[in-house]
Amino acid sequence: LNLLENAQIKLVNGNGRCSGRVEVYTYGRWETVCDDRWDMNDAKVVCKQLGCGIAVSAKVGAYFGWGSGRIRMNNVACTGSESTLTECSHLRYFNCHHGKDAGVVCSGSRLKTPILYTKSSHTTFSPGEGIVFICSVPQRIAIPVTFELHRGGSLIMTQSLRTTETICIFTLSSLQSRHQGKYSCVQASQKGQKISSFSNAVDITIVILHQPNISLSTQNGRMFWAPQQSVVTRGQSFSITCSIQTQYPGGLFHLYFSGSNKTETKPSVNHTTSFTFPVADYEDQGNYSCSYEVNVSSRIFHSTKTDLLPVNIEASPVPFIVSGAVVGLLLLLLLLLIPFLIWRKRKDRQTPRMITQRECAACEDKDEEDYVNTEAFYNQNRYEDVKIQCRAGMNAPRTKKKCRNNQHKSKAAGKDEVIYENTDAIMCRAVAEKMCSDDNDYLDPEEIPYKVREENDYLDPEEIPYKVREEKDYQDDNIYANCE
Repeated sequence: LNLLENAQIKLVNGNGRCSGRVEVYTYGRWETVCDDRWDMNDAKVVCKQLGCGIAVSAKVGAYFGWGSGRIRMNNVACTGSESTLTECSHLRYFNCHHGKDAGVVCSGSRLKTPILYTKSSHTTFSPGEGIVFICSVPQRIAIPVTFELHRGGSLIMTQSLRTTETICIFTLSSLQSRHQGKYSCVQASQKGQKISSFSNAVDITIVILHQPNISLSTQNGRMFWAPQQSVVTRGQSFSITCSIQTQYPGGLFHLYFSGSNKTETKPSVNHTTSFTFPVADYEDQGNYSCSYEVNVSSRIFHSTKTDLLPVNIEASPVPFIVSGAVVGLLLLLLLLLIPFLIWRKRKDRQTPRMITQRECAACEDKDEEDYVNTEAFYNQNRYEDVKIQCRAGMNAPRTKKKCRNNQHKSKAAGKDEVIYENTDAIMCRAVAEKMCSDDNDYLDPEEIPYKVREENDYLDPEEIPYKVREEKDYQDDNIYANCE
């Protein structure tokens, strides 16, 4: 039951105005407070009302000595949020004695609100980075206190300071997504009681950029995703698309071409962008990857690169088709041309041979004719010489007799012509017949070879019959002259 309002209070018999036995002024006199249910919430309200800082402890059992007079309040039940002690619920009439007078120890001065800030100039961080918080107070009180770091109302870290220290440092390393949020600090007693107001809030952002996606689309509608091998026909167009799932607007995409310093950059539109290659060529063949860049709180953040996207530029099938058709036609023409060339080659080989043989045959005939004519001329001359010589010897009786005897033998045999097996005899007879037909003189045919041999040592006697035959064949009338 709340019976008193705005009643004055004081602390007596302590080490100053901020510690001692609690007394309440009512009806013109000071009265004590019974310690039944007396706790730190009650002490907190007392210290707050007196402007003595925070409550350090709540004393019971007449810690600061016995009072006198009446005991005004019993079973006080403060929540700690009240401004005065008389606002707290309590009982007025009860059975209590001064051996149970309640007391309070306050810090002695009101603590100012601390200030929280970060050592770095920015409040945005990448995963894995560290952060340093600094909680500062303008002055310290002469009692031990603890600084607490809170995130979103939850206690994260605590650190005790000596009475002369005015700042507390909190360090968080290897930040992760769970560390994102609003941070504040506060001073507390060693028993965990908050003895100051919370500091200002510092909003920490952990920028997490997931790995982007990279894909390739061709002119004919084919789609490839990294790390799948992509195939593009030379001369066709293709596009490489980079995209990312993120909460941050804007940003840039960078396209990297492995093996060179070639990099293209385009702005992100709805967290995606495309890089177009109008005409694919072999110089575009290689491995591609992309990354995402975004500005958050004046700080640039980069994502990791995507997996490599292999791009293979293949030759256009049209030249191969045309080349195949051309090669096919050439092969067909070649198949048709080879038999013709073989036939033509054989024909060319046969024609010169026939001409050569004919020409050679004509040449041989001419040469033979010249040879025969030459020999005929030579034999004619030789024959004339032999003839003259034979005439010279025909005057001898023996010669004439032999010629007549040979003539009679031919008639007796009944032959118009005698074939002589002996080549010398044939020659001799031919000369003799010629001579007989011309001069009617008789010469023994057996003597002709010897006669010729004597006059012409360079002429082989065995050749004479053949020469005579040739002469007779080419000259004219009769091969064998009939002596008759």
